Amino acid sequence: RAVGINHSGQIQVTEYMSGLEPNPKDDWLYLALRAFQSVAAERRPEIRKAAFIGTGNGIDVIAALNIFPSLQDIYVNDLLFNDKASSLTI
Repeated sequence: RAVGINHSGQIQVTEYMSGLEPNPKDDWLYLALRAFQSVAAERRPEIRKAAFIGTGNGIDVIAALNIFPSLQDIYVNDLLFNDKASSLTI
């Protein structure tokens, strides 16, 4: 909620994943979401496709779906070395 994104769901971060910083504003995710909001303010109707490389826990993808309601296609990937590395429920 540090950047105003409200979503209900579960994201499990395990020891195999990069964790979140205790203070959200110290995390790369905060900066990414603020950048999404800045782009959306200028180009919201035009954003129909997006790619997320190295998404990890997927919070950036969930936020983008909220910030860019016109998204029609999303491409998401990450490298997982263990099938227990992540769990995402939307």
